[in-house]
Amino acid sequence: MMTQNLSEVARQQGDLISAAQLRPEIITKMAEEAVVRTAELAYVTPIVEADCLGGVLLKAEYRSPGGSFKRRGAANAAASYQEMGYDHLFVATRGNHGIGTAVAGQHYGMRVTATMSKSASSEKKQLIRSHGGEVVECQGGLEDTVAESLRLCEEAGGRFVHPYANSLVIAGQATMGLELLDQVPDLTHLVLPVGGGGLYVGVASVIRERLKGRGVTLVAAQVAGCDAFVRSLNNGKPERLEYVDSRFEGVAVGTAHPLLLEAAKPLVDHTIVVQPDEVYRTIYDFRRETGELWEAAGGVAATAARKLVAELCDPGAQVIAVASGANPTAALPGYLDAKARRFGWPS
Repeated sequence: MMTQNLSEVARQQGDLISAAQLRPEIITKMAEEAVVRTAELAYVTPIVEADCLGGVLLKAEYRSPGGSFKRRGAANAAASYQEMGYDHLFVATRGNHGIGTAVAGQHYGMRVTATMSKSASSEKKQLIRSHGGEVVECQGGLEDTVAESLRLCEEAGGRFVHPYANSLVIAGQATMGLELLDQVPDLTHLVLPVGGGGLYVGVASVIRERLKGRGVTLVAAQVAGCDAFVRSLNNGKPERLEYVDSRFEGVAVGTAHPLLLEAAKPLVDHTIVVQPDEVYRTIYDFRRETGELWEAAGGVAATAARKLVAELCDPGAQVIAVASGANPTAALPGYLDAKARRFGWPS
């Protein structure tokens, strides 16, 4: 199938979002509906504190069943599409979106087919299969897996669920913002990780819409090698990376979605791009203190928040970061320990 036809399939399914769907008041209303719709699968993640983070509080999405915030959007999409009469969902994923959709599909009795790059984590592929999902491997990156997922969906007559450019997915993830306002009503800074931008636009929209007159600094965090969104914000147009650091597969998106980029512009007060070794040090320190291990992408926002707190030097600041995923590769613990020996991190 030609790319143009694939785009038309996605457009007909409503998975190529419109600007109207991305207005903060619309996202907030949809998030409120998503809380009700996903009540059977809902999991309110806790606020966690660790000494090593220097005063940063964490929204612990890594403790969600399925190990990431992706469960929120997947549950909202699955519940909605089941109501529409669909019984087969197709996703393109590096892992966590597929895991979340497989969990939701299993709950609602729906088939789930996840198209993944051959280079994606074998551990995540197994988690998808363990929840009843089918994994189809293909060559290339996210754009290639999206095209293959759309092709399979068109052949089978199911429903394609984009990992971030889908209004139901965004609204489901935006429920996190509603929880945060209840859990930490005095927050002053919110640091959100950015891959494709759906989580950021969803949660930031809720915060801005609900608080309106009260200023909360919204921070977009990325890691170098996966920083297309921040580069695009800074340059005012979508930028494409020549190289994407696949170690951070949960946020390894090589370009910015034009509509999400436009929606994010008024919602971003500050951007921070951290270096890979800074992220690994944060993950190492957090594991050393708590015994909990994030995946590489899961530590991006916490690393950025750690840096932000050090720069602010403001004891009155209440900085929250979203710790977004805990489905690490089997090799990560050894990799962290090797870095600790190399750089002299405390053991």
